[in-house]
Amino acid sequence: MDHALHHMLGFWAFLLILLWALTGIYFAFPDGFISLSEWLHDGDQEMLAMLSRLHFGRAYGLFVKLLWTVLGLIPCALFITGVMMWLHRKARGVSARG
Repeated sequence: MDHALHHMLGFWAFLLILLWALTGIYFAFPDGFISLSEWLHDGDQEMLAMLSRLHFGRAYGLFVKLLWTVLGLIPCALFITGVMMWLHRKARGVSARG
């Protein structure tokens, strides 16, 4: 059960988690994104504001805020199901290779 859940969550959440990762990189290294924004759009600050709204779920109203809250639990669920799969495999004595 946890194997199927883990794979389903990982598959369907990949793009969302990628979005969070890319926008999170912006907050860790803003100078690079600002330089990129200036180079691409001659200083278009709207692109940077959009990254912030997407990362924190501040765009498009209350529904998206609630959706971001629920979807924000997916990485936690992936961690838990991954640990459960690892413990199950370890209990059976199966190596990681096969």
